Amino acid sequence: MKNVATFKEKSRMNFNQLSDIIGKTHRYLQNNAIKAINRNLTIRNWLIGYYIVEFEQNGEDRAVYGERLLKILEKRMNDSGLNETLFYWSRKFYTSYPSVGNLISATLSQILKELPREISATVSQKLIVRTRDSILETFCL
Repeated sequence: MKNVATFKEKSRMNFNQLSDIIGKTHRYLQNNAIKAINRNLTIRNWLIGYYIVEFEQNGEDRAVYGERLLKILEKRMNDSGLNETLFYWSRKFYTSYPSVGNLISATLSQILKELPREISATVSQKLIVRTRDSILETFCL
């Protein structure tokens, strides 16, 4: 932010400069916040899709839920933001773009470290191996 340096250099400013620098600071940081939120929601949705696909393929009691999995999951979660539609599109996002894990691997590693141990322990090893395999496939094709 060049404007902060300009502000420090000027010991006196007028009202127009004050309002200008506050506006520029606000817009710059607000845009960064929006980008961070979008990035985090993308990662969240990709991970939700990953979890669902993993369960559908390897879950020990997956046969019990079958095609009703997403609806039952919505009822179990009981959270207005976590619903069947989100689960459906997250699964579709993951299956359409499994290599997103490659693009966000550093961020993903950090998120997995921050997750409760019982969650990250069950997911991280499979995800890391799968991500590495995807990287190899991408470069070998």
